[in-house]
Amino acid sequence: MHLSRLKALVLFGVPVAIALAVPAAYYWIQYAESRRWEQMRRLLEEMAREARARDARRPVLRGQAQEGNAWDDYAVIFSINPIRDLYPAFAFLEDDPKVDRANMESLARLHASTLEAIRRGAARETADRRMEWEEGRSSHSSRASYIAALCAVQARFLSERGQVRDSAELLLDTCQFALDSSRNVPFEEFLGGGSGFYIASRELGRLIASGRLSREDLLEIDRELSLLESGLHGMELFMVNDSMAKGFFLLKHGRVQPLLDLMEIRDVKMPTWRFGFSERLMIVDYFQSTLARNRLSAQSQGKPWKESQELQTEIWRQACDDRNPLTHLLMGGKRSRPTRINHDFLRPTLARLRLVRMAAQYAATGKVPFLEDPFGDKLLSAQTGAEMRFWSIGGDGTDDGGIGEWNPRVGQDIVLKLQLRKD
Repeated sequence: MHLSRLKALVLFGVPVAIALAVPAAYYWIQYAESRRWEQMRRLLEEMAREARARDARRPVLRGQAQEGNAWDDYAVIFSINPIRDLYPAFAFLEDDPKVDRANMESLARLHASTLEAIRRGAARETADRRMEWEEGRSSHSSRASYIAALCAVQARFLSERGQVRDSAELLLDTCQFALDSSRNVPFEEFLGGGSGFYIASRELGRLIASGRLSREDLLEIDRELSLLESGLHGMELFMVNDSMAKGFFLLKHGRVQPLLDLMEIRDVKMPTWRFGFSERLMIVDYFQSTLARNRLSAQSQGKPWKESQELQTEIWRQACDDRNPLTHLLMGGKRSRPTRINHDFLRPTLARLRLVRMAAQYAATGKVPFLEDPFGDKLLSAQTGAEMRFWSIGGDGTDDGGIGEWNPRVGQDIVLKLQLRKD
């Protein structure tokens, strides 16, 4: 009789327990999802307030700083539509014979107001982009490189007309604009500004190598470049900003697919069983873990290169151990584990800036200055015939004896070449 009652209790109790457990689990997951989603919202709003409160001042390159915000002047670049109309400028700077010079001169005249806006903006006391973080992703990431190419074309025309000082000043102002485009912005915007700086600094190096600048001009270039370097503070936060932009985008849409569509990732099903089949819980987990890694990445920017690499390796290991499928998809495509990552993208810009300084000082004084290599101990130099080479050992941390280019292949040095004048 006792066993029969126990059996009946089990037969009746188990289904009842299951019937009660399923809705209980559902409501618990709903509660956890709502609570953590709101926590993510509050954290993002706090991050946006912190981003807007960051000091937007940076030194101007010459004269007294003009009152106002550089981005009130720079805003003209967003009216250029389509921006691809400026694409021939890249080919012209590469000395492509297919590009008609008359057309390039016409292009420079057409956008003369943009060139003037860059000059005015570079002289302003602040450079506050005023990002609308709550809107999520930005769509202007490549404009800095196009504008820098246009400015470099005009600078080359000025140099050819004998206005070498004006040419140098335009290129330095363009460097300022490019760095302003990388300040307090997400990852894609940061890369766009870095590309703009690459273009302007390469043209500046070419101008120095022409031998047409006076000693006074060269020392002034060095002074202004040192001011640019002093204004790099805060730019290491670009990956933290990227987490914020992605977080707001996901918060706005409430689903993963819009972000995947933006990144042109389609036909991928995201398993959510680890998160109680809640897509939002998966999103919150992805945001929090990615933000933690990106904060570590920001810390690596100011460390010696070896320490930075070690920290980046730790970040990579954490990403590999992350059990969130969204992390693996966004960081490693359709692979099962993320590809190795390195977010120390500020260092090549700093290396190029110092190489141009090094060339300017050498051209002015005939002496090779000591400047620290962001990837090693010091920037290196060597003379081969009538050519002087200055180089950084680059991201692999290995000195290749000055074998490389301004944009080297993997495993080569970052190199600036200077033709020696014949006295």
